[in-house]
Amino acid sequence: MRSKDIVLLLLISSVSSLNVASFAGETEVKADNTKQNKYDQVNDRPEAQDQSNEKTSVQLVSNIRKDIMSKKGFSVNAQNIKIIDEKGTVYLRGPVDSDNEKSKLESIAKKYCGNCYKSELEVKTH
Repeated sequence: MRSKDIVLLLLISSVSSLNVASFAGETEVKADNTKQNKYDQVNDRPEAQDQSNEKTSVQLVSNIRKDIMSKKGFSVNAQNIKIIDEKGTVYLRGPVDSDNEKSKLESIAKKYCGNCYKSELEVKTH
């Protein structure tokens, strides 16, 4: 192998081992809901493990989620809200990007469960 080829191989292996985030000057931040989840536990708010496993409850939550996912224009935050059916009350929880999204999500919940839902959606401040 020629010395130019060796230098080129060493250069390529060095560059490929760099972390792209550090190369771009960015720091890695993990998405983490730990603080919010602890708040929910301390304040006795329903969590995912409180979701009923009854067929009708699971179907209700599934229908709400499918309806949300079928709509165009929702942010990723809106698509990923928590939907929990606990003892006949559906809880909507999580950040959304606008009052408009919040209203649309609440309308979907109302469509499936009337007034038996509680909105704990929070409009994200930018």
